[in-house]
Amino acid sequence: MHGVFDRMDRTRLREVVRQRVNEGRIMRLIGKWLRAGVRADGVVHHPETGFGQGGVLAPVLANIFRQHVLDVGCEREVRPRLQGRAVLIRFADDFCSGCEREGDARTILAVLPKRFARLGLTSHPEKTAWIACGKPEARQASAKGDGTCEFRGLTHDWAKARRGFWVIKRRTARKRRRRTQKSLWRWCRTNRHAPVTYQYQRRCLKLRGHFRS
Repeated sequence: MHGVFDRMDRTRLREVVRQRVNEGRIMRLIGKWLRAGVRADGVVHHPETGFGQGGVLAPVLANIFRQHVLDVGCEREVRPRLQGRAVLIRFADDFCSGCEREGDARTILAVLPKRFARLGLTSHPEKTAWIACGKPEARQASAKGDGTCEFRGLTHDWAKARRGFWVIKRRTARKRRRRTQKSLWRWCRTNRHAPVTYQYQRRCLKLRGHFRS
């Protein structure tokens, strides 16, 4: 979803929040946050739509609105049109949808942009893509894609499980892994004369942070 913070319809946002919150004081407080404006280069701007990024309530309100637009929309408008199984994974304003049938994937690509347009949103032109991700043994030669896709810094691809059947596994994307390796190498070169105990503790912290991200 592209333009959530800038193009969000405040009237529709209040309607969505009112479905969850039935307290007038809280709704008035949310209205004050929306009308507070944004300071940029010493000048305060009061946009008519959306709300400024970095606000205290911005992540919460944006997540509520995205849940209504995407999650609820998929259950009510998209899923009844599908013929096979489908899964939706959303993280903030990025999402990945997996379909059992190719026709269902094309249906999602056709239906979701129309729903986004009704709410003043659009799909990101560079991030939106259709990728063939069938099992290696059943993948057609004419299908586009090698069965892998990257989402939120992770590469999803097919691999054999211990019992011998195909499963989708995740591993760190190559770009992120190379960036981490270069950063760690630069740190080691800069601190190569530091005490060994200090180097060991810092390297452990950096590695644990990398594996948790």
